[in-house]
Amino acid sequence: PPWWRSNVAYVAYWLAFFGFLYVITVGRTKRLVHRARELEQGIAQRTAQLKQKADTIEALLADKERLFSNISHEFRTPLTLLLNPIQLWLDRTRDGQERDSLAMMKRNALQLLHLVEQMLSLSKLSMAHTEKRQRYFLSEVLNPLVAAFKTLLDHKQLKLTVAPYRD
Repeated sequence: PPWWRSNVAYVAYWLAFFGFLYVITVGRTKRLVHRARELEQGIAQRTAQLKQKADTIEALLADKERLFSNISHEFRTPLTLLLNPIQLWLDRTRDGQERDSLAMMKRNALQLLHLVEQMLSLSKLSMAHTEKRQRYFLSEVLNPLVAAFKTLLDHKQLKLTVAPYRD
């Protein structure tokens, strides 16, 4: 037989074929390993960036919490100091219209104090955001609002009432 059809030639063909497969596999493996290292480096860089951003956000949230706390305390002290003279004035006054005005001032100051207390409570919340559900009665919310506008309504000769809905 011709040399290219001999057993030695067939063995050489097979060796060349497997050598070619080996070279392709090794080259591809090296490229994949190199790409995996590049991706790992990219992931490590991105993780470091995200950690830095998370630290920045945490610092900003802490600053916001301190700001809320400081503002709340700055409002709370004068409001508390205003409520006592209003109460004393209310206790001494006998005039009905003046008592209504003082009572409205006291209610509004108490509402504002309540809002400041809520801000202070909000600033004390931890990052866990423990959710607490509360039940509210609409009349407890609406009646003080209506009372706050009573003087304005009387001045404009308007009437506003809150009544429960009945079927």
